[in-house]
Amino acid sequence: MRPLLVALLAGAVGCPEQPRGHPMAFFTMTPEYVCDGDDHQTVIYFDATQSAPNARLVIAGEAPDVGRVELAWSVLADDFGVVEGDLRATRVAMTFPGARPVTVRLTVTNEAGQEATDKRTVGVIFPTAVSCETDDDCTANETCATRDGEAACLPTRRCDTDDQCPACYRCEVASRWCIP
Repeated sequence: MRPLLVALLAGAVGCPEQPRGHPMAFFTMTPEYVCDGDDHQTVIYFDATQSAPNARLVIAGEAPDVGRVELAWSVLADDFGVVEGDLRATRVAMTFPGARPVTVRLTVTNEAGQEATDKRTVGVIFPTAVSCETDDDCTANETCATRDGEAACLPTRRCDTDDQCPACYRCEVASRWCIP
């Protein structure tokens, strides 16, 4: 979402006006979730380049105000890893265990000492395999396969490595099937 749209939406929903010169904290994260039990395998990229020392309406594509800001990332969890950048950088990459959703907060401080914050939650998704008796119980992109003594609909995707499987699935080397 562009800063212009954020500023317009904030006014439209009745948020109080911020005093002139107040900083704007804004960041994106990609992807927005990790898989249940991810165990720090998925890297989430955080980007605060749209944050600004002085919030103001800008034309789409225009760079935010110039000026110095201090950035501080905080993670409301004990178990996370920083794999690129650091907790004061404009861009940082982190990993999470995938045990529960985790809130990440960005605090921007301008030269006048004024602060603004933005926060997002890294979600956790749980892949599920639907029980089946035949392929007719599955979707067109799945097949009924037996794993650990239980029949379940699994992607019809054969694999050699995990990156060939859908999100939150892994490649079972013995069978060469993508499994949850």
